[in-house]
Amino acid sequence: MGRDDLAEVEARGENIRALLKQILVFIPRTAQSISGFGDFCGLNFSTSRRFVKALTESKSGVDTALTLPGPDGLEKIGLALNSKLQNPEIERLFVLLVEQFQDLILTYARSHAELKRNLSTLVAQDGQSDGDKANEIRKQLFQENASLIGESVEHYLSIHCVSENELSNNYVSNLVIAGCRNVGLAHGARPYLQSFGEHTGPVKLSEPQFLRGVNYSPLAPDQSSEFVLKHFSQSNIEAYYSGIDKSGSAIVFSPPSNQSNYFSFTCGRYEPKYLSHPDNSNSLVTSHSIVCRSPGKRLTLIVLLANNLAKKCLAKSGCYPSSVKSDEIIKTNSEARFEQLMTGPDVRLFNPVSHDLDKTLRINGVNEILRSAMKLQASALEDYAGYYIDVDYPAWLSTYNLGFEF
Repeated sequence: MGRDDLAEVEARGENIRALLKQILVFIPRTAQSISGFGDFCGLNFSTSRRFVKALTESKSGVDTALTLPGPDGLEKIGLALNSKLQNPEIERLFVLLVEQFQDLILTYARSHAELKRNLSTLVAQDGQSDGDKANEIRKQLFQENASLIGESVEHYLSIHCVSENELSNNYVSNLVIAGCRNVGLAHGARPYLQSFGEHTGPVKLSEPQFLRGVNYSPLAPDQSSEFVLKHFSQSNIEAYYSGIDKSGSAIVFSPPSNQSNYFSFTCGRYEPKYLSHPDNSNSLVTSHSIVCRSPGKRLTLIVLLANNLAKKCLAKSGCYPSSVKSDEIIKTNSEARFEQLMTGPDVRLFNPVSHDLDKTLRINGVNEILRSAMKLQASALEDYAGYYIDVDYPAWLSTYNLGFEF
C-alpha cells in the first residue's frame, strides 16, 4: 500500500461514512453517547467507543477506516441494533456497511489491523490528514477573502434556547443570543449587520435595550424584544451601535472614526411565538442558523432544546449558500433540506448542567452566557438538552444550520 492509494481509501471511506450517517438517523438520542450506546445494545465499552466515535467524530474517509471496529464487530453491532429497533432498513444498511468495509480491508491489507497500521504510517509520513489539508485550504481562503473585502470575524457564536411557551401550549419560544468576537472592518468597509431570521424569513426589530451586568431580570414572556448584553460586548459598544437598518431586520454596528476598527458584541432577541408547537400543528421542523456574512475564522452554533421537545426529535445539520432563504431551508417534514446542498458539520450532544463548554470548545465565557440566558428566560439548565456544531474557517457567504425534525 503506497501514498497514491490514500485518495482511493479516502473516497471509499467517505462512502462508508455516508452509510454511518444514515444509520445514525435510527439510533435514539439517548444511545448516541459511548455509554448510552453500550447500554442500549448490550455491547462492551471498546466496541461501543470505536463505533460511536466513527459515527459522530470521524472527519474523513481515512479517519473512518482507522476508527471503526472490524467487520466482525460491525456484524455484532448490527444484530444488536436490529434486535432492539426491529427495522429492516437497519439490517440492510449494516449489510452494506460490512460488505464495503470488508472489501476495503481486503483490497489493501490482509487484516483490519494491518490496514490500520498501513494507514497510520502513511498519514504520519504525509504530515497532514485529509481533514488538516482541507482546514489549511479553508484558512487560505479566509485570509484571501478577508484581505479582498476588508472584513473579518474571528468567531461567530450563536446560542438558541427553545422552550415551550409558558403562556400558550400552542407555541414554542426562542431566545437567541448572537455574538461576534473581533469583527474587523477596514476603512470604507460596509457596517456589520446582525439579523435574526425566523422560519418565514427576516423579522422586524425594535431598538435594543442595553443590559448591564449579569444579574438580568426575566424578559417579558409575552413580548418580542431585542437587547445588547454589555457584559459580553466591547466595553464601549454603544459607540459602535448604529441603529436598525432600513429594512428594519438587522442591528447595525460600525466603528466610529475615532475608535478601533476591531470590536466585539453580543446581542439577542426573544420571540415568544417562534413556532407552533409540534404537538399541535404540522410544523415538524425547527431551524436555527448562523449566516457567515463576512469571512470568519470560527463558527459555533449551540442549541438548548427543552427536554420535552428533545425527546421527540432528531437533530440534523446543514450548510447552505446564502442565496437559499431561511424559509427555504426547512419548511415541513416532507420538504426538509438539511443536507441536500452541502455536507453538514457533525452535531455534538452535551449536558448543559455538567458539561464544561468553556473547556471543550476552548472559548472563555460560554458557560456564563448560558447561565445568563437562563436568567433572561427564568428557566434552568437542567430543563434542556444541549446540541452544538463547531466549524473552523466556515464557508464565506454560507448559512450553517442546526435543525430538529419532529
